[in-house]
Amino acid sequence: MVTAVLVWIGVVLGLALLLTMALGPAIVQIDSKLYERKRRRDAGVRVGR
Repeated sequence: MVTAVLVWIGVVLGLALLLTMALGPAIVQIDSKLYERKRRRDAGVRVGR
């Protein structure tokens, strides 16, 4: 029983790691777009004053 629980925990953690690695580039791209939008917005506020 303990072995089955440990196997399922390993499967869940392994799939979570696999998904994180697969989605990593997309997450970085979304984050960089959000950063660029914030930077442009802040620069626009400074220039407008």
